[in-house]
Amino acid sequence: MAANLTGADVVILGATIDLLPFEVWSAPAIKEPAQLKGTKMGVTRIGSTTHFVARYVVKHWGMKHESDIVFFQTGGQPELFAALKSGAIQSAVLNAGPFTVRAQKRKASYG
Repeated sequence: MAANLTGADVVILGATIDLLPFEVWSAPAIKEPAQLKGTKMGVTRIGSTTHFVARYVVKHWGMKHESDIVFFQTGGQPELFAALKSGAIQSAVLNAGPFTVRAQKRKASYG
């Protein structure tokens, strides 16, 4: 603000959005959130944004993240998808964007 007020050219490098750009993916056998109770949900890291989103959606679905779902950290988006595909986890929180577009294309071979 101070630079703009003194006449400097200002470029916006970021902006806010009013949604969380994440998707929850699950094993093909899981058709509704209640089926996730007692399963493992993958996140990139405990304490990360994907972990926050996982806790948020689990609470929104009426479950307790401390006891109803176990969070499993994998390290990254490709590792999350690989763990989901292999059956090591039953659901995962993925960043919406280029990775989920590629994963959607591979979905035909999933399961």
